[in-house]
Amino acid sequence: MPAERVVFVHGAGSFGAAAWPRQHGLALDYDCLFLKRHGFDDVEPPLAPDAEADIAVIRDALGEGGHLAAHSAGAVPAMLAALRDPGRVHSLILCEPAVF
Repeated sequence: MPAERVVFVHGAGSFGAAAWPRQHGLALDYDCLFLKRHGFDDVEPPLAPDAEADIAVIRDALGEGGHLAAHSAGAVPAMLAALRDPGRVHSLILCEPAVF
């Protein structure tokens, strides 16, 4: 049986696995994907947010379904992805969501 998928969505700071340093160990038991949202680059400054592009990245990463964890500004597209496709989101965890 394949491992359950966990998709991590970063906020406005670091991205990918660097944004979730304490969660790397979960990859021993889960299929962990540490996303890079639209407009984030190793060299160039971030581009303006594009929620639709981020939602597409998240939905693609979820595949057939999984758990979704998001931080700060990443919580907005994560929530919208969950609303658009609730059957594929097994759980939704929002850490300091920027949804004021």
